[in-house]
Amino acid sequence: GTGASFHYGVQVGGGGITMSNTSQVIGNVFSNGKIDGSNSNIIDGDVISTGPSGLIDGIHSIGSAYAHTIKDSTVGQDAYYQTISGTSVSGVSHPGSQDQSVAPLPISDAKIEEWKAEAAAGGTYSSPCPYSVSGNVSIGPKKINCDLNIDGSDEVTLTGNVWVSGNINLSNTAKIKIDSSLGDKTVVMVADKESNRTSSSKISLANSVEFSGTGSLRSYILLVSQNNSAETGGGNTAINLSNSANGKVLLYAPHGKINLSNSIGVKEASAYKIQLNNSATVTYETGIANLLFTSGPSGGYSIDSWKETE
Repeated sequence: GTGASFHYGVQVGGGGITMSNTSQVIGNVFSNGKIDGSNSNIIDGDVISTGPSGLIDGIHSIGSAYAHTIKDSTVGQDAYYQTISGTSVSGVSHPGSQDQSVAPLPISDAKIEEWKAEAAAGGTYSSPCPYSVSGNVSIGPKKINCDLNIDGSDEVTLTGNVWVSGNINLSNTAKIKIDSSLGDKTVVMVADKESNRTSSSKISLANSVEFSGTGSLRSYILLVSQNNSAETGGGNTAINLSNSANGKVLLYAPHGKINLSNSIGVKEASAYKIQLNNSATVTYETGIANLLFTSGPSGGYSIDSWKETE
C-alpha cells in the first residue's frame, strides 16, 4: 500500500459541502463540487471549488478563494475566478483565472480493503448480534459480522483495526482509545456491509463520545464508512456526528455523506458530500501530516497556498 495523504482540513467529492450557522473549518477546504454557506460560517484558510462548475457561494474565508464563480462571499485574501458578484475581496482580484483541477479523495478503496483484510486476519466475531459492548473491553484486529454498539460508560481500547460488517453506533459517554502499545500509530474502524452499502455500512456518533490516541501527535482513530447512498442519489447519511463528540478522530466516507452538527470537533473530514451545521468545527492538526498505520508504510501530505493569518 501507499499510505494515506490528507491535503486539507476538509476535502469533498462531487457532492460538495454546505456550511450553515456558526460552523467553521480551521484549515483549507477543497471541493470537487460547490461550496455553499449561510449565516456566520468561517473557513480559516483557503477555499477551493474545482472545474468549470466550481462555485463558492455565501462563504466567509480568512484566506484566498479559488472557483470559476464566486458570489455573495467574503474573501480575506486573494480571489481567483472567471465570474464574481456580491463579494468583498481584501486582497488582489484575479479575473480570468484558470479553473482548479479536480482531485481524488485521499484514500483509495484498495487501501480500505487492505485495512479490512488486516482486521479479518485477527479473527471474526459472529454472535450474539448486535455486538453490544459492556464495560471495558479491548478489540482488534477483528472482523465483527453485525452491528457494533458502544454507549453509556463503555470504554473500548483498540489493539488493531476493526471491520464492522454492519453499522457502528457510538453514543452517550462512550470512550474509544488506542492501546498505548501501538505507539504513534493510527487505528482504523471500517463500517462496510458489502451486501448492503445503501442503508447499512453507516456510522453514528452522538452525545459525549470521546476519542483518544496514544498521546503521540500522529495517533488518531480513523472512522471509515463505505455507505454509498449519497453518491447513488439516496438520502441516507454515511457518518452522522452530533452533540458533543470530540477528540482525536478523523472521518472518511468516500462514497457517502458526512453530517456534522452542534458542538462537535474533529481533526479532518473527507467525503463525497459534507454538511456542517450549527457550531460544528473541523480543526486541521499538523499531526495528520505524516500518519502511521498499524501496518504498511506511513502516509504524508502536501498543501498548496497555505498562509498564516493573524
